[in-house]
Amino acid sequence: MGKILKGKSAKRNYIYNLLYQVFLFIVPLATTPYISRVIGPSGIGQYSFSYSITSYFVLFASLGFGYYAQREIARHSQDRHAQSVIFFEIMICKLISTVLSMGINLILIYTNVYNEYTLLMKLLLINIASTFFDITFFFQGREEFGLIAIINVLSKTIGIACIFIFVKNEDDLWLYTFFQSFVLIFSSLLLWAFLIKRIGRVKLSELHFKRHIVPTLCLFIPTIATSVYTMLDKTLIGLMIEGNTTIAETAPDGTITTIIKKTSDIENGYYEQSEKVVKMAMAIITSLGTVMIPRNSKEVAEGHEEKLIENIYKALRFTFLLGVPLTLGLIATANSFSPWFFGTGFEKVPYLIMIFSPIVLIIGLSNVLGLQYLIPKKNDGKFTIAITSGAIINLCLNLILIRFYKSYGAAIASVIAEFSVTTIMFIFVRKEISFLKMLKQCYKYIISGLIMFGVVFLTQYFLKLDANPLFTMILVLEGACTYFLLLFILRDSAFIDGSKKIIGKLIPHIKKKNK
Repeated sequence: MGKILKGKSAKRNYIYNLLYQVFLFIVPLATTPYISRVIGPSGIGQYSFSYSITSYFVLFASLGFGYYAQREIARHSQDRHAQSVIFFEIMICKLISTVLSMGINLILIYTNVYNEYTLLMKLLLINIASTFFDITFFFQGREEFGLIAIINVLSKTIGIACIFIFVKNEDDLWLYTFFQSFVLIFSSLLLWAFLIKRIGRVKLSELHFKRHIVPTLCLFIPTIATSVYTMLDKTLIGLMIEGNTTIAETAPDGTITTIIKKTSDIENGYYEQSEKVVKMAMAIITSLGTVMIPRNSKEVAEGHEEKLIENIYKALRFTFLLGVPLTLGLIATANSFSPWFFGTGFEKVPYLIMIFSPIVLIIGLSNVLGLQYLIPKKNDGKFTIAITSGAIINLCLNLILIRFYKSYGAAIASVIAEFSVTTIMFIFVRKEISFLKMLKQCYKYIISGLIMFGVVFLTQYFLKLDANPLFTMILVLEGACTYFLLLFILRDSAFIDGSKKIIGKLIPHIKKKNK
């Protein structure tokens, strides 16, 4: 346990973070089918819309503290007192912003602005409060990802258990909302127990929290822009789509009843579930970015420019290695996966997954260029321009496309906007990071991925089997074997070297067990 809490190598931290991301990947596999069937698309849509509104207040409460605070803690990795001063200064800023954000939202709640969403909005106040108590930035800056992973797994496991035990039908939507919020604040509070030994006493005269306001506001602008992708699309679906939809539901005794639901809630339910699937795949790639921000910040602070560039090329290659098969795999298997996973009532989801899938690779690349290069290099202005440009494109396209294509339009807008962000970032870093050099290193992944896609697609076309878990598993295994076999045939050095290292570490453990 001590090693887990103290380990600071980039590889070890990546493994901790990856294991946590794998856990996050497994959790929706367990909970999403259950919630889809119990709460239904309309209930999920109500939660999604309410959560998107609350996220604006969470955004204001957190300002730009996340990446900024993590970077500042990492820059003073050898100075405990300096870290302590920064911690308390950041917490003062967070207290002010959280109180203001909470106050504004309370006024809106008690003036009944949210109408039928008022109860959910009251429960989601917990999310805003948890923003202040969230001190993850401190441990991320110290590269203590093992501790973060353990606490998050513990809190989420408790939350999952509560959902399965207490959430039984659509009327329990408020309980589902409460447990989702409870996980956030519970994990934040648990981290405080490990803080005492890591910070020292600080005099009030040493605290100058105002010095953090300008740099955090500079990072707050791209944070606002990023929220356009993650929140505004769901908000606009809720506000722009009018009318009701009649849904036929079959009771256990075979009786069919018709229920009228808001079309916007149903469309948000489709959008939420399809986005959730894509995010599960995306988390596997973006987990590397969280680990490398403090590591690359150190390289910059110590003047190791060549090492930083080397890290970026490795990260880009890793992104292509996993991003290409995940993107094409989602497109190829969406029709066989969605019907049994989500159940009836989510017929639009497979097509939304197909539209969404490219952002797995696209966001993976922007994560490397933005969070792993521009932020550690303190090129916050360029990062802001790229993100803000994408946000404007996303907003404009949403206003046009949602009206005509509903949730499909929002998905198309998100993909185009994310692509524009990545393109702008490549333009900004073109002198330091060669796009052509990256393609020369990564073209084998594209070739292997396309062949893999063809094999999986043809298998479905000729077999024409009903959608079920076994068939989906066969397709996934077939695709994975095809992809990695092709990389071996093409002699991809990154894949072969990585495989040798993994096998080299596994063999000694196997021998020990056999003795």
